[in-house]
This record gives sequence, C-alpha cells and structure tokens, in this order.
Amino acid sequence: MLTSSTTECSGRFWTRYGCSPNWLGPPGPSGPTPRLRKHQGSSLVTPVREIPAVYDRVLEVVRQIPRGQVVTYGQIAMIVGECTPRMVGYCMASLDPDSDVPWQRVINAQGKISPRGVGDGALRQRHLLIAEGVEFSDADRISFRRFGWLDPY
Repeated sequence: MLTSSTTECSGRFWTRYGCSPNWLGPPGPSGPTPRLRKHQGSSLVTPVREIPAVYDRVLEVVRQIPRGQVVTYGQIAMIVGECTPRMVGYCMASLDPDSDVPWQRVINAQGKISPRGVGDGALRQRHLLIAEGVEFSDADRISFRRFGWLDPY
C-alpha cells in the first residue's frame, strides 16, 4: 500500500511527491524522539514506530467511504485517533498511483480539494469525484449535506 518503508528517505516518509516532512524531533540519548503534535494545541505524541499502524487504520477508514460521498481529513483523524488531519494527508500522498484506496473521497474541511504542490493530482481528484456523481458549486465546494459521509463535526 505505501510506496516505501518508514526507515527510508533519511528518517522521512517517501511520498509520490518525494520525501515528506520529518516526523522526528532532535535526537535524544536513545536516538530520534517523536515530535509533539501541534494540531489544536494537542500535546499527544505519535511515535515514529507507530505511524505505519496509524496509516493502516487511516486506509481502513478511507476504504469504507461509499462511492459518491466525501469525508474530511479531520473527520478521518478523529475516527482513527492518535492522528492529525495532516498525517491523514501524508498518508493519502504516500499511496501508490495504482492503489485501490479511494483517496479522492478525502477533502478539506472547507469542502474543497486541497491544493497540491506538483502534478495534476487536484484535477485528477476532481474528475474522479465528478465520475462518482459528486457535484461542485460555483466556488468549487462540495456540499457536505448532499455528499458528506459523516455528520459535520
């Protein structure tokens, strides 16, 4: 499912866009230490060795999203626990292009497709969602009332 193991890419995660930001903080006496999460003032720690398990849980949730419905990165993070919306995004970015995971059904909290730095991923995501019957407003938003898988948080 993931394109690379967590030990490659000098302690970073390899994604289809290259190395993702480092999940490790400064080295401690027994090696690198986990960085604290910064999401909404959280002080919970996700150790690097647990990230593959978190990614597996994220992918398990994403596979359950029905065709023609969407969910936010934050909603997935809340379901999975010990995870931030950004980690969900990194998980989606780390998928093989031929993955069977319906990554296109994960959007941001504004009901929009999150911009990407390189490639045509956002346009591809839009086309995949339209093919599933998802409609966009003139402001390029998706209605959570019509197409949301879960109740808004």
